[in-house]
Amino acid sequence: MTELLCKVRCVSRHFWIVSRSNTAWPPDVNLTEQKLYVDDDVVNQFAGSKVCVCHSPWPTSSRGSFLFPAQLIQRLIIPGSLISSSGLQSVLACGGLRSLNIADCSHLADRDLQMLMALPNLCTLDLSRNRWLTDDGIANLKGLRLKKLKVVKCPGLTNKAIQMLADFNMPLGALDISHCAKLTSAALRFVAQMSLLRELAASHADHKEDIVELAKLNLFTLRFYKSELPPGTLRHFAHTRLLNFELYNCPNVTDADIEAVLSSLEDHPARRVVLSHCHSLAGAGMPTLGQLRHLEVLSLHHCVNLTELQFLQHLRAPLKVLDLTNCERIRASDLEYLAQLPDDARVVVANVPWSTTPKYVALRARVRWTTTTAPVR
Repeated sequence: MTELLCKVRCVSRHFWIVSRSNTAWPPDVNLTEQKLYVDDDVVNQFAGSKVCVCHSPWPTSSRGSFLFPAQLIQRLIIPGSLISSSGLQSVLACGGLRSLNIADCSHLADRDLQMLMALPNLCTLDLSRNRWLTDDGIANLKGLRLKKLKVVKCPGLTNKAIQMLADFNMPLGALDISHCAKLTSAALRFVAQMSLLRELAASHADHKEDIVELAKLNLFTLRFYKSELPPGTLRHFAHTRLLNFELYNCPNVTDADIEAVLSSLEDHPARRVVLSHCHSLAGAGMPTLGQLRHLEVLSLHHCVNLTELQFLQHLRAPLKVLDLTNCERIRASDLEYLAQLPDDARVVVANVPWSTTPKYVALRARVRWTTTTAPVR
């Protein structure tokens, strides 16, 4: 299903939905995108209404628009709303829902998740940033056929919740369990039992034995956050065809680890590599980075000990974005390698002392530069 963002406003007794694109039908509904105050009354009104769709900015009439029942909505986005169990009950009126985002909804509780059993088509669920969510809430998801689940920053979850997800035999293809304070590296062993998993985001990957088990999965996307990855551990992903390989705040990762992951396959499919806040990277020992034929995004954001850019010397990667923010120790002599970037590439820099060097000034005429402190995501 094509992802579609919409603007929503209430007009008399029905909702106007203004689509930015007309490529998907039925359109998705984001009730909170425009800072609309969303509580039980709003959701109750929405669920019982006709929905008006048109393709012009903030219409003043219904001309050129059409109506359909709210029950046809397939994707409902209400993060940060104040709905309670009553409002969630109204959501069930949209019986065709395939995707539901109730992240950061502080007035719900574990027991309310039992209601989701009334949504037989639900395959995507976002429960992130809900402090009330515990293992009991995950237990109430049994019977759902979820393909994508996000539980980011849920401090009440323990390894038992991940074990239950593995035992439920859901057809999970994407799972984000990052930044959950009580989850440990041992949770990865339960994740490794999810044979259909293709996309994973996790924190606290600290023990070699757990990571070895995880490497048996055929992952396409792997994101590790705040993990004490033991040196040499990443080589177990050497034959995994990762399209997206992202490490954030992994201080033990070295050049040799990155080279081991990316150099084992003759034509590695990686399109996005993010190595943010990896303080042990120096740049000299990972020549394969510049040889990846499909690499479009490379972020070395805040790799404060990165000194060399020699991996760009014989560049073959069709890079579109290179993030060097806070890479303050890069040698001025290595800046010449940036001239190897494609004409449409963009270099993101900030807080780097070499930005005033003559070579940098000369390169500005040939390379697009963006100054920002925000990392590439």
